[in-house]
Amino acid sequence: MNISAFLRRHSSSGKSGQALVEVIVAMGVLVTFIAAFARLSIGSYESDRRGSERTIAVNYAQQGIEAARSIARQDFSLLTNGPHGLSEAGSKYSFTGTSDALPPYTRITTVASVARDSNDDIVTNGGTTDSLTKLITSTVTWATQGGLLNTATLTTYLTDWNVARWLIDLTADFAGGVTNSTSKTSVSDGDVQQRTLNDLTNPMAYLNINPTGTADAIAVHIDPVADILYTTTKLNAGVGEFLAYDISDVSATVPALAGTTTLNASGSGFVLSDSYAYIITDDTSKELRVVRLSDMLLVAEWNIPGMVPVTDVAIDEAADRLYVSTKQSASTSEFLILDISAPTTLSVIGQVDFAFDIRKIALRSGYAYLATSNAAGELQIVNLAAGLAVTACDLTSTQTPNDIVITGTGVFLARAQGTASEFIELKLDRKSVV
Repeated sequence: MNISAFLRRHSSSGKSGQALVEVIVAMGVLVTFIAAFARLSIGSYESDRRGSERTIAVNYAQQGIEAARSIARQDFSLLTNGPHGLSEAGSKYSFTGTSDALPPYTRITTVASVARDSNDDIVTNGGTTDSLTKLITSTVTWATQGGLLNTATLTTYLTDWNVARWLIDLTADFAGGVTNSTSKTSVSDGDVQQRTLNDLTNPMAYLNINPTGTADAIAVHIDPVADILYTTTKLNAGVGEFLAYDISDVSATVPALAGTTTLNASGSGFVLSDSYAYIITDDTSKELRVVRLSDMLLVAEWNIPGMVPVTDVAIDEAADRLYVSTKQSASTSEFLILDISAPTTLSVIGQVDFAFDIRKIALRSGYAYLATSNAAGELQIVNLAAGLAVTACDLTSTQTPNDIVITGTGVFLARAQGTASEFIELKLDRKSVV
């Protein structure tokens, strides 16, 4: 027997067996890896699918909330309690049935009453039903492939904000404070009614204001927002010629003096802006004064060339323009346009010459209507943008107007007694005398 050949044969067979074992082990490892990867992939797919299903369900639930909100805007009374389905017929939402079938989803939009406690806070137990508030719950359910039931729920409160609800109070609650133009009664738990005053068929003085000092009052304006009455007086030494009174309490016997400004001249007229008063005076060296209303401080003075008296002043706040008229003058124009965008530094930006007195100014729609001393054209009209006199109106007789007011489509002029009418109305839309 050849021993070496036998050993060689058996040695070769051993190597083959070892290789087979290695192949089996490798296949086992591969199968294990593939199985693990398959489980991971299937798990990831299931997770994505469940996430996608929940996203769709939440979107359906949100749609239910928004549909209920849309129905409330149409008419809050349509939010009837109970479970509802939704319809979009007629391009608007409405309730129909008790649920919505959105395979594989089912949606129920539920309306419920809301209760509030004595502090007006929403409570789940007790309290009083608030007819102006509803609880909306939108619930979406669906089943997974394995038959597991899932739910997505959203809630919100809807309130009928279009309803004004008055709370009944007691008369005693109105006992203090100012009761301007109102009266309190003991009827229906204390009504507050408009105070009845004398009408124009039987007029009477409701309140008298005697300006501080001995000088006569000349002009007056009221700021209804700030409840301040402003007046100018003749020269009022030691007191001031521009006075402000607090009229917020009209039941006060004597309104409180809120401020004064010394002009050292008679204030013959003035106009108010939001923050300033523009006052014309009889001082021919400082005809126009500017007073800041917040502290009644004199912040500017302006002199018209020459010694000509100023007759009137008008303001256009939107355009930051002040219009000043004077008596006839050889040294200056009788109608001046001032820039008041910086009230402390006034400047002339336009002027119109006339050969007569300008007595009063009225403004309307980009034009100035001037009452003048010209017997051949008592009413002069100026285009403010162009700074030009564009037309004139000659009234009957030689009586010249002393005042002018525009209201609605009417221009009203008043003039001294004479052979013709003392009160005249001109129509803006017809350019004729009424």
